[in-house]
Amino acid sequence: MKFFLICCLWIFSLQAAIAVLPSRVNIDGTWYTNGQTAYIKCDKTNVNVYIDLVVIPGPSFLKISVSPSSNFTVSSTQSDIMKTLNLDPSRQNGWIDVAHVGISGNIRVYIQQKPPTPSISVETNICAGSSRSITATSNYDFQSTHPIQLVWQTYGGVTVNGGSSFTQNGTSSTVTIANVSNGSYSVKAVIPSCGNLESAVVNVKLGPPVITNPNYWLFDPGSNMWQFSQTSGGPGVTYTFYISSGSAILNPQNQDCYITTSSGATICVTGTNSCGTGIPYCFYLPPAGGYLKTVYPNPATNLLSIEFEGDMSSEIVSFDLILYSEKSMEPVKRLVYENPVAMDSFGTNQKLEIDVKNFPRGVYYLHLIPNPNSKLPVQKVRVVLE
Repeated sequence: MKFFLICCLWIFSLQAAIAVLPSRVNIDGTWYTNGQTAYIKCDKTNVNVYIDLVVIPGPSFLKISVSPSSNFTVSSTQSDIMKTLNLDPSRQNGWIDVAHVGISGNIRVYIQQKPPTPSISVETNICAGSSRSITATSNYDFQSTHPIQLVWQTYGGVTVNGGSSFTQNGTSSTVTIANVSNGSYSVKAVIPSCGNLESAVVNVKLGPPVITNPNYWLFDPGSNMWQFSQTSGGPGVTYTFYISSGSAILNPQNQDCYITTSSGATICVTGTNSCGTGIPYCFYLPPAGGYLKTVYPNPATNLLSIEFEGDMSSEIVSFDLILYSEKSMEPVKRLVYENPVAMDSFGTNQKLEIDVKNFPRGVYYLHLIPNPNSKLPVQKVRVVLE
C-alpha cells in the first residue's frame, strides 16, 4: 500500500510539473513574462535565452523549446535550458515562443532592437491659425551607450519650431507645432550610432478630418450589401454618409458603413471635428451583378461597344477590361480604366469602345476584372467577330 501511494504521488507530481508552462524567460540577462517586449541593444547579433530549471521526478528535468518568428533563428543549444537566439541582420522586430520540449502551449515575448515608438503629450487637434506646445517621449533603455534623437517632420501648412523639421538629442523633446493652413506632423526616434535605426513613426493630422485608407467590398452578394471601412481620424470625429446619386440604404457604424443597393449608387462620406468638415470621399457601388451593362454589337465587325451601369466617375472606379482570343487564350486588347485615352468616351456616355476591325475573325471573351478590394466576381462575355 505504501508503495502504491508513493507511485500515485510521483505520477501526480509529474503531471503537475509538465502541465505548467514556463512562467518567465530570461533574454539577454532580463526576465520577461508572456506578452512583454524585450528591448535589445541595436549592436547585438545574438542573445542568450533561458528558463527556470523545472525538475520532474526521476533523474531528469524539462528542457527549453524556442520557436522564433521567421526573421530570427535558433542556432545552438548551450544547455538543456538555454538557447542562442540569432537576431535579424536588418534589426527588424520579431518574437519568440518559449515552451518545454514535448509539452503543448507556450509563452510569447516580443524582441525589438528598434527604439520604442514615441508617445506624444496631447492628441487634441490644432486648427488652422493656432499653435501648441507638444512633447514627445521615447522610453529607451540604452540611452547611455546608444543615445537616440527625436526627429520631427511637418507636411502641408504645418511648422515645427518655425520650420519644416527639427531634431533633438535625448529621450524627450518639446516643440511648438503651428497649423498655418492644415497638414500634418510626425515624430520618430532614431539611433545614429546604429545606422540611423528608426522607430515606428507617429503621424498626426491637423485640421478637418481626412478620410484615410478607405476600402469597400461586397459583403453579401445575395442582397448586394457592401461594407465600407476606413482608418479612424482620431478623437472627436463624427462621420456623415450620404447618397450622391442612385439609390441605396445606408447603415452607418461610426466611421464605417453597411450599404445596400440594387440599382447602383454613388456614396460620399465626410468627417467633422472641432476644426470643421473635411473634403468628401465618394465611391461608386455597382448594381447587383457588377459594373457591366451590355456589349454590342455581337457579332461585331469593326467596333465593339461596352456600356456600364449607373453613374461612375474616373476617380472612384477601378477595373481592367481584357479581350482574350478563344483560339490562343492570349489577351489581344487590354484597357485599364485609369488610362486617360479611354476616359473621354467613358466620362461622356458611360461607354468604352474597342476597334476590332484588324483582329482575326472568330470567338473572343471579354473579361471585366474589378479592383480586387471590391471582392466582386469577374464578369465574362462571349464575343464573336465576323
